[in-house]
Amino acid sequence: MPKLRFDEAALEVQLSRMSMRARLAFALLCCERMLPNYRAFATQEDFGEPDVLRQTLDEFWDFLEKEDEIPASAGKTRCEELAPDTEEFESLLTSPALDAAVAVATLFDVVGSESPNPTLEIACLARDTVDMYVQEIESMDSSSPTLEDQIADHVLMQKEIEKQQSDLALLDGEWSVDELRSRSADSNIALT
Repeated sequence: MPKLRFDEAALEVQLSRMSMRARLAFALLCCERMLPNYRAFATQEDFGEPDVLRQTLDEFWDFLEKEDEIPASAGKTRCEELAPDTEEFESLLTSPALDAAVAVATLFDVVGSESPNPTLEIACLARDTVDMYVQEIESMDSSSPTLEDQIADHVLMQKEIEKQQSDLALLDGEWSVDELRSRSADSNIALT
């Protein structure tokens, strides 16, 4: 079977053809996969508030289902404040926790935007989470000319790209918020 590749340009085109509602759903699915890393980091380092990020995700799921009240924009700043500083922590989970907090904060930019860029940013953060983790756990040489291929071929990166493609395919048809929420419950970027 051919290896999957993260094609940012193709993803941007695909996202630009989707409704804001479908882009938000895709972004939420990516964020759901990143949240367990934030929770693990918070437990390990006694830093952050994973329940705030969880509540924010729940508010966006509710908005997606009811399409009535957009979560308060003050929540964006709060999510950004919960992002750990990579200079202050040496944990392998620091960057994934940072990516998770930034991704959840970026959800506020997805709602009401005609641009696919905020959703694309969240998908890239999910990819970056796996990228950095794979480099660390495999002790990859950052100067290797084959570094990008090694990362792209790694089983964790293949799983993330496959998951994103599967989510996009699902969102291209008929779907319900309940279906997506149950789909997200058994899916995460398992870095711990």
